[in-house]
Amino acid sequence: MKKSKWIYILIGGLAIFVLVIIIKAFTQPSPTDSPFTQIPEPLGVNTPNVNVPPYAGEAINIVGTDPIINQLPREAVERQKGFLAELAATLSENPIDYDGWIAVGIHKKFFNNYIGARDAWEYAKLIEPNQPKTYLNLGNLYGYYLRDLARAEENFLAATQRDISNFSGSYQAIANFYRDFDNREKAIHFYRKILEISPDDQPARIELDRLGVIL
Repeated sequence: MKKSKWIYILIGGLAIFVLVIIIKAFTQPSPTDSPFTQIPEPLGVNTPNVNVPPYAGEAINIVGTDPIINQLPREAVERQKGFLAELAATLSENPIDYDGWIAVGIHKKFFNNYIGARDAWEYAKLIEPNQPKTYLNLGNLYGYYLRDLARAEENFLAATQRDISNFSGSYQAIANFYRDFDNREKAIHFYRKILEISPDDQPARIELDRLGVIL
């Protein structure tokens, strides 16, 4: 399957994503707001690691067992299962397709299948270990959903180390993480990092003001 097919699959899942967000808003408390920060693809070439071990995580075609699945239209769930089945088939042919594994994690997370998303993204990290977006996905997942703060911090820090595009997105993500989990000094450190890159960044200035920092 060509890479463009992943785009088709992800677009097709957008309607399901909207339904999930709406249902979550009315059926469960929202976690502290710090979504995965989109950042540009890193400059330079990421060469897939062809020596990764076989995938040993949750089976790709498993949607999950979260109760939210029963609150969605059956056709939406079946369509999602179809996407995962298609991904399972193509990844069996090309198991080092980085974009495919990222897509698997996204689809599983839509249905609160955090373990399945974790397995897919951890495997994607083995395939392309220098992609900061994988670490940001995992940092967000570990911190705000699995509540494993040590692993969240590890992944957020790894994203900042690999964000060679000199963009402040990875710093924003880790600064928000430290803010949300009451590590004031580290939050201040990374908000200041953002201002080093982009002195006019208003969100960072606002957060530093809230933290009592006089600029």
